[in-house]
Parts: sequence; structure tokens; C-alpha cells
Amino acid sequence: MSLTKDYITDTEWQFGSRLTTEQVWDAIIIVCLLEDKIRQGQHLYVPHTKLQKGRFTEAMAERNREIILSGQPDAVGHACDKCMRIYETEEGEIREFLFSTRVV
Repeated sequence: MSLTKDYITDTEWQFGSRLTTEQVWDAIIIVCLLEDKIRQGQHLYVPHTKLQKGRFTEAMAERNREIILSGQPDAVGHACDKCMRIYETEEGEIREFLFSTRVV
């Protein structure tokens, strides 16, 4: 069955057979997060109370923090210093600034 053609047209089924960009993007995010949790020997937990577009935000933020602090699992010895800056203020306080890229 090809998902590029709409084979389900004359039914009252709530789902169609066309893939949307959002569905493909969600699938990529889910697979990446699942692979990361498998690599860590953990389970992926996401809320069931949010809209689909917001269900994985916390898990993605956690993954990003882990990469910033520990580096990428596939890149030996790489920890990003472009995403997160640690600096000292004029008052002597240590501050962290996390750059954020939001995909809409």
C-alpha cells in the first residue's frame, strides 16, 4: 500500500492514508528520543495531557541538556560550548545562559 495515494475515501474511519509533514516530523523526533533512551537503558515518558506538538518538548529539552553537558554520544569528546554559556557577572555570580532554537 502506498501512503501517497488516498485509498481510504469512502469510509467513515477517522484516519486517512496520507502522511503529513507533521506526522513525519513527529516520527523522526520519537525515533530519536527512543533510540537515546534505549542507549541509556531508560524508558521514554511523555505526558498524555498536552497537544501532540507539545508532548515531546520536555524530553527534547532533557536530551539537549544532556548533549550540552556530556557531549554527543556519536562524537568522541565533543561537548557544545555554542549552545550554553557559563559566565561570571560583574558582581561575581556564576550564571548559565542556554541558547534555544524553537522549531515551529
